Amino acid sequence: MRHKFKTLIIKYKYAIIASSIICALCFSTFIFSINRAKQVPNAIEIYNEDDFYEINKNLSGYYVLADSITFSKPIQPIGSPEHPFTGTFDGLGRYNLKNIVFDFAQIDLEKYTYDGIANIGLFSFNQGIIIHNEITGVSVINADIHENKRINFGVICGSNKGKITSNTLYTPNGSISFSDADEICFGLFAGYNQGDIRRDRIIGHLNCSFSSINKIVLGGFSGLSCNNSVHEMLQFNGNISIYNSDDSQIDSIYCGSVVGICGGGEIKNCDLQKTSISNMKKNCNYSYCGGVIGYINDTSYSVLVLSCAIIGKTRSSAMIGNFVSSCIGKIEKNCIANFTNLLVGGECTNYYLDPNTEKISDLYYCENRESIVNNCKLLNDYQIKDPSINHIKEKISLYDLTISKMGWDDSFWSIENGVIHLKVFDL
Repeated sequence: MRHKFKTLIIKYKYAIIASSIICALCFSTFIFSINRAKQVPNAIEIYNEDDFYEINKNLSGYYVLADSITFSKPIQPIGSPEHPFTGTFDGLGRYNLKNIVFDFAQIDLEKYTYDGIANIGLFSFNQGIIIHNEITGVSVINADIHENKRINFGVICGSNKGKITSNTLYTPNGSISFSDADEICFGLFAGYNQGDIRRDRIIGHLNCSFSSINKIVLGGFSGLSCNNSVHEMLQFNGNISIYNSDDSQIDSIYCGSVVGICGGGEIKNCDLQKTSISNMKKNCNYSYCGGVIGYINDTSYSVLVLSCAIIGKTRSSAMIGNFVSSCIGKIEKNCIANFTNLLVGGECTNYYLDPNTEKISDLYYCENRESIVNNCKLLNDYQIKDPSINHIKEKISLYDLTISKMGWDDSFWSIENGVIHLKVFDL
């Protein structure tokens, strides 16, 4: 009895010590956030919705969230292409932006239009830094454009030439719907990206429906990215699905879990283990679906896809002009792409495969150019329906994986007992 009592005392003692350590860590994180806000000269605190829109009066300021904000009215984007946001918006990692509603009937598209393209998001055009924010509850309503318009739409910003880093976007069973526009470039973080998107993550599901739109470009993090854009240390845990809203014909759909169309740049150290990207719309002339990128189209800039775990699902139901791949839907001829240290698995399916007009592959499809493929591996149970093109020869079991075999940086990744982990999202 005395021995059991002594053991109980020891367990209780260690429980108290563990609890104290956890509390100390949480308190130190809280104090760090407060100190970070105080240490920034002239930091402007944002407490509510009215404060948020005051940003328009000083687009180069340093702003910190001092409380969570639940928006009571539809969003009016901050800044414009003519007057971009060049400051810093810091959520401090503690506060949320909630109930983000974009009502296109209440948005003056002309105000946010440059070169015929409207840029819509929390920030219209970002050239600054947007960091440490948590965003929940996103919806789009009245998005019947009724104009021959091109739209860059992202929840955080329409167009990005700055830095978007360490943000989390929660989309539990979210939905959007667009109709009557020439072109929609949609990414959950940025519609169009020429800057950096790093250490960000998406958690949840998004259902998208489109009607009477000529061209749809859809990516998890950015719709269209160009030049020397960077997507690095990203995590997508959820799915994006494109559905029929009616029987209208759409010319082309480009979708990828990171980027819809990539015209150059780098995608590195991305965790795409629990990602599903699906085009379920049958009535389109061309469909390009990739587990990472839908389509690579620019011959002026190269694309690097490095050290990514791509173990999600890529599916398409388009009846003609279909290109489906676990990595890149299609690479246009003469474009340069480099695939290094990739782990590919999951499911890749084209439901209406016609060998004469459709292509399905493990990494990519390209008409007349072989891209650079270094140390890429397929999981043993990789599922692909009617593969026509294979680039990866080496197969490996999930339980035989090691950091050294993949050539990954152990400061970013860990692999233990078949579990792959991107360390950057550790609390």
